[in-house]
Formats: sequence, C-alpha cells, structure tokens
Amino acid sequence: MLQIFTKGQVDCEKSMAPRQMAIKKSLMSMKKRVKEYSWEKKVRRSKAELAEMREEMKHKNEELARLLHQLVQRKQLIRSVARSNTWVNHFVEATIASWED
Repeated sequence: MLQIFTKGQVDCEKSMAPRQMAIKKSLMSMKKRVKEYSWEKKVRRSKAELAEMREEMKHKNEELARLLHQLVQRKQLIRSVARSNTWVNHFVEATIASWED
C-alpha cells in the first residue's frame, strides 16, 4: 500500500518491499558498527597520545631533577668558596693588624 503525503512525498518505510526493508536495516546496523569502530579507534588513538605525553613528562621530570641536582651542587660550591674567602679575609686582616703592632 502506498501512502502519499503533501507535496508528493512518499512514506518510504510503508512503500518498501520486505526485502528492501531488510537491506535498509542491515545497512543501518552496519552504519552503527562503523560509528562504534571509529569511536573505538579514537579511544585507542587517545590512549596512545596519553602514553606518549606521559613518556614526555617522565623525560622532562628526569631532566628537571638532574638540573636541580646541579643547582644544589653549585650552591654548595659557592657557599664553600664564600666560607673559605671569609677565612682568608679574616686571616689577611689579622696579619695586617699584627704588622701594625
């Protein structure tokens, strides 16, 4: 049975033969599977991107830890040099004071 709507539109679902209806349903299910597959593919890609970002952050953290260690060592060196300079200055001042006597 064919139903005609305004402006000559035809109700496709009622005008289709059972075979055509089965084909349409199978195509719809295929479409759905393709959408699901593409979604899964995006999820997999996102997981790979996250793993890559995690690896980059790990390397950056290691580099920052190395730089922090170098800074601490330099700070200790500067402190020890300043301490020795203070001792030298005190020694020089004491020596000059002893010469003045």
